[in-house]
Amino acid sequence: MSNIPTTTQPTPLEQLGDLIIAGADKTLPLISKYICQEEDGIHACAIGCALLSDNPEALQKSEHGSFALQVCTLFKKIELPYRTKILVPNGCSMLIEDAVIYLNDELNWDRKRIGEWIKTAEIMSWL
Repeated sequence: MSNIPTTTQPTPLEQLGDLIIAGADKTLPLISKYICQEEDGIHACAIGCALLSDNPEALQKSEHGSFALQVCTLFKKIELPYRTKILVPNGCSMLIEDAVIYLNDELNWDRKRIGEWIKTAEIMSWL
């Protein structure tokens, strides 16, 4: 028997949660947009936090590109199928990106809380 510790790779949802948390540490809160530059700094919603953590150029791309494409690219990078449904706290299943937006915009959850929650979210289906 080996005493070598084994390391496990984080799941795609754990990776997404970590990206949201890391982005929340670098930005100010935002609702109803993904990322924007204001006089007091960069503001980002939970999805925007993940995008900025993965790619600091996301702010510049946000002015010219599709956020859906950026989110799809990020999900592909962390091996999370784009149309995955998860169970949200109210008992409904939603697409991951819709669930994060719902928690951010509708329930006004703190972005770090969203990041911690998403790491343990229950996957309902892979589309």
